[in-house]
Amino acid sequence: MSNRENFARIATYIVLLSFAFNVLLPFYFMIVTSLKRDNAAFYINPFFPPAKPTIMNYVDAWTKGRLGRYFLNSVILSVSSLIGVLLFSTTAGYALARTNIKGRNAVLLLFLATLMVPGQITIIPLFKLFSKLKLLNKYIGLIIPYTAGGIPFSSFILRGFFLSLPSELADAGRIDGCTDMGVFFRVMLPLCLPGLATVSLFNFIGVWGEFFLASVSGDLRSYGQITYGVFSFTEQ
Repeated sequence: MSNRENFARIATYIVLLSFAFNVLLPFYFMIVTSLKRDNAAFYINPFFPPAKPTIMNYVDAWTKGRLGRYFLNSVILSVSSLIGVLLFSTTAGYALARTNIKGRNAVLLLFLATLMVPGQITIIPLFKLFSKLKLLNKYIGLIIPYTAGGIPFSSFILRGFFLSLPSELADAGRIDGCTDMGVFFRVMLPLCLPGLATVSLFNFIGVWGEFFLASVSGDLRSYGQITYGVFSFTEQ
């Protein structure tokens, strides 16, 4: 191996290690800070572990801060809305990519148009609508907008994945006796697992860390996500 190749490899390792350091440093800082007993210990020695670490901060966060309740709320809202998004976006993405339904391009443009609308604009209409439907202060009052908000982006992403699959695979499935639904469930959908994983990740993280919509759609003390739990705990 030449000196130039050795130098390139060493430079690559240095760059990668620097990126890893930048990613791991906040986690180290967070863990070290959480083990300190009070603010004084933090300001005296912010970057090093405490001489006498404690886990009482975690206990207080779980009990006094009710993080267990907020964690459960995040799981319920994230999983429920994700199921709805995957159910509708997979079928919509497949229909927009693989069928000749009249008006599919108009539907695609409508989906893209909704992505250009800031979510804050819809807060007041949603609040009034859900207030009349008596959906405030309920899980369903958050699951519905989370699901509806994730469908356009997810459908657009999955449409691209379905378009990338060879048409010969669908033809082979039909030759083997599959119906259109059989081709979708047995041939196309399993091959679209990377797209499903991408969509699932984006939607799950988006709902898990959402705060604004939840703050105006229900009682955060009972239905707020983990983000509100952390926020409220810092105020205690």
